[in-house]
This record gives sequence, C-alpha cells and structure tokens, in this order.
Amino acid sequence: MILPKMILFDLGGVIEQISPSNVASAFKRLGMDNPERFFSLEGQSQLCEDFELGKVSSSDFVSSIQKKLPSATHQQIIDAWNSNLLGVAAETTQVLQTLRMRGHQLFALSNTNALHFEKIKMQFLALQGFPFCYLFDQVFVSYEIGLRKPTRAFFTYVLEALFLGASPGEAIFIDDIAVNTASARALGLQVHTHLINSSISYLLSGSSDICKE
Repeated sequence: MILPKMILFDLGGVIEQISPSNVASAFKRLGMDNPERFFSLEGQSQLCEDFELGKVSSSDFVSSIQKKLPSATHQQIIDAWNSNLLGVAAETTQVLQTLRMRGHQLFALSNTNALHFEKIKMQFLALQGFPFCYLFDQVFVSYEIGLRKPTRAFFTYVLEALFLGASPGEAIFIDDIAVNTASARALGLQVHTHLINSSISYLLSGSSDICKE
C-alpha cells in the first residue's frame, strides 16, 4: 500500500523543533517560583489552556503572567514564553515540498496560541525566505477554532472541514503525543506516533507501513 494522499501533521515536535522545558527554565530565570506548575506538558495551567483555545487574548495572557512577575517587562515575558520554539529544520521543509510535488495534500493540526504561532511564522520567514503557511493546503490551530486535541470535537471539526467525515481512513495523522494519535485512530484516521523532533524523511519512502500501529 502507498502513503495516503492526505497527510495531517502536528506542528510542535513534528514540523517545528521544540524544547518544552525551556519555558519553565526561562520563567525561573525571571524569578517565578515553581514555573513547572504552569508551563509544562504535564502541568499546563488553566490560563495556558484558555490561551490555546482563544479564550484569552495575547495581551491579557501576558498581563496575567506579569502579575506574578511585576519586575519583568512585556517583551521578557513573550520571549520566555516563546523560548521552546527552535524553528523548522531545512530538511523538514524539503520533505514537505517533495510530498506536495508528489501530489500529497498537507495539513497542519496544532494545539497552539497566537504568540507561539506568530513566532513560528516569523522565524520561518526569516530563515527560509517564504511564508510558513505556504507549506500546507490548510492549517488548523486551536486558538482559532476553539478546540484542542485530543478531543473528539477537534478531530470531527477537521474531518468535516476536509470532507472526510465518511472516509477518514483516506488520511494519515502524525503527532508526537500518543493520546492524540489514539483519539484520531478512534475516529478512523490512519495514524503514526512520531518520535519528538526526529526527521520526517521516512515519509518519502511512500510506504504506508508507518500506519500499522
């Protein structure tokens, strides 16, 4: 069997290189006590979740953190928040472009927020010379649609938007978090749980063996 025509990618840890622990470390340097309670995959605060759902604006998010760190500037907080974003590897860009040349449709599905997504786009444009979103046919980000992975509602929204409600098996979803791929699989998508920050060059083999999970 061959790789499905439609490929749905998570961003952080799959397309965008990340270091989640950088955020807690950066806020600790700014003087925050126990930032791991607020800024980790295991201990993400309600404020962070609301920010990813678009319920909180960027300015209100920064202001809320500033109440805990009154000596930190607005920009210092933004820089600390964005410190987990390490950019998109040139090889990753080349793989995505090759997949598109081969006729695949590419989509991004991300739990993210306005500050992170803006940083991803700015970094990419500065380093690779063209807009990040040109890599994909469509991008679904949680803060715009008001839904987060791994909820059933998130994947149902995407499937309906892509007219895949009756045939989800015609697409593959790639994410580095197992609970997300498990949720997608439950709705009929082919899935692959990616090793965080590793190469996606295996997709160029054209094989669907990666779907056998």
